[in-house]
Amino acid sequence: MHLRIQAGMTWVLSMENSFTMEFSFMKRFLPAVSVVLFGLSAHGQSADYYSHNDQYGYHERKGLYLSAGAGISSTTMEVEMDGMTADTQIDGNTGLQTAFKIGGSITPNVQLYYGRFASFGTFENAIDGSDEAYVTGLMGLGINLFAKDSNFFAEGLVGISDLTLLDESESLDPDVGFSIGLGYQVAKYVEISGRAMFYSVEDPDVDGLEYSLSQIGLTVSFCLY
Repeated sequence: MHLRIQAGMTWVLSMENSFTMEFSFMKRFLPAVSVVLFGLSAHGQSADYYSHNDQYGYHERKGLYLSAGAGISSTTMEVEMDGMTADTQIDGNTGLQTAFKIGGSITPNVQLYYGRFASFGTFENAIDGSDEAYVTGLMGLGINLFAKDSNFFAEGLVGISDLTLLDESESLDPDVGFSIGLGYQVAKYVEISGRAMFYSVEDPDVDGLEYSLSQIGLTVSFCLY
């Protein structure tokens, strides 16, 4: 069974539901994130080794780190049942990806943060042919590692996965996953990141039924330090 992701207006009409879901996910992490941010901000304010080096285009990174942006993604999903893989349901089609990070800089080369990467799209219902909107992605703890005297960085995140049908407000059971990527800080307040995500979710109604997802995405984000 093949379901085709369509870039259209359906996901736009479902944004209110998606933001409600996103907020409920983020609330789980806010207490821990607040403690981490307090410690990182205090460290950033007292450190005197941060600098701005125009020779390398090296931008000052200290204290609070906030980044938010959007871009495109390609999602593939397979259905697995008791170790057997069924036909691909979502096969390399494009959608919208959002990226959100909030944390702090330990040094100019290391940033720790809570991250949320989410992809929005629609697929064709195999029963009645209607378009159904969904949001899927990862949320968890991440890190940016900048090369010395450079604006190139590697990013990684480990966290909880999710897949929600927005029209029905129905969520599959979460699992775990990870994300890896590369990025470049093109200006002090702008960064471009490309990432790959791998994770799975489970059907709450059928034992042993699992959905394995992989994504690649490219986002442009505005960031504050």
